[in-house]
Amino acid sequence: MNNTLRVLLVEDDPGDVEYIQELLKGADAVSVDLQVTDHLTSALSLLGEDAVDLVLLDLGLPDSQGLDTFQRLHTQCPRSAIVVLTGYDDEETALKAIKMGAQDYLVKGRINGPLLTRSMRYAVERNRVEEELRQARDQLELRVQERTQELENTLQTLSRTLQGTIRAMSAVVECRDPYTAGHQRRVANLARTVARAMGIDGERVKAIYMAGLIHDLGKISVPCEILSKPGSLTKYEVVMLHSHPLVGYNILKKIEYSGPVAHVVLQHHERMNGSGYPDGISGNDILMEARIVGVADVVEAMASHRPYRPALGIRKALEEIKQKRGTFYDPDAVDACLELFRKNRFVFETTAAQK
Repeated sequence: MNNTLRVLLVEDDPGDVEYIQELLKGADAVSVDLQVTDHLTSALSLLGEDAVDLVLLDLGLPDSQGLDTFQRLHTQCPRSAIVVLTGYDDEETALKAIKMGAQDYLVKGRINGPLLTRSMRYAVERNRVEEELRQARDQLELRVQERTQELENTLQTLSRTLQGTIRAMSAVVECRDPYTAGHQRRVANLARTVARAMGIDGERVKAIYMAGLIHDLGKISVPCEILSKPGSLTKYEVVMLHSHPLVGYNILKKIEYSGPVAHVVLQHHERMNGSGYPDGISGNDILMEARIVGVADVVEAMASHRPYRPALGIRKALEEIKQKRGTFYDPDAVDACLELFRKNRFVFETTAAQK
């Protein structure tokens, strides 16, 4: 990343412009080349003429209001990193903005210079990583299209390449979050075993395993300091964390798999009673594959150490899914999982991080 960030501030209040300029002057962690405009139309024109690293966007402008402001800018400039910087102190609006593609959501009057510059750096870096992943996805999709005309042995080679790519994606997430090293692999192994115990086989089991390996891929968009924070998260940090299934889905949705891998990633935090995220769907609207990965995810997470708590152990994890069987977790998946551990048919592998 260049030492100087090229930033476009879209803000119509002169007082707020001065306030943001003062915040940036007081934070010497990053050098900023700041352009300012007070209308959305002029911002779109400037972005069309010259590339910038980041857009700081107010939602209330003379020619556009609310989330429509973000949507219009993001639609016309989908590759731009956008941080919403607004006076709307509303959790629902923040969550919607993140789900629509904002890299961060900051409220005026509740930030300081270091927080603003840190958010800007993370936004630019996440946007760069997402762009690289988009390019890799497009190249992989092109290779899939080319290879479909070749012989079976070539298709098998491509399958191995795809699995290697998935493992690489999994490793990217885990290297950013050492506390959960091995988590995705252990979830994938348990989910595959539960699926087979339920009588599921063939391509569906492969999809469940592949989705398990990368179910937390979207955490690549979450700052490391949130992933490893030992205390409670703020509501905006929770919003950022809860966006990871959607981010993962958006990365994976255009890759051709033999099963619904992207949708399993999207839905693995949904719950049977509709209390999950990101969409709050319930019951049979949640793919069975996602329900299985969801159960495996909860069991492994509770049994393992986390920055905010020690490992609770497998007994507590199994008590959790048993108590919330049918309300949070699919009954069939819970029953199969409980039976596996009751009869010692499954044991989590132990990694150096757990010893």
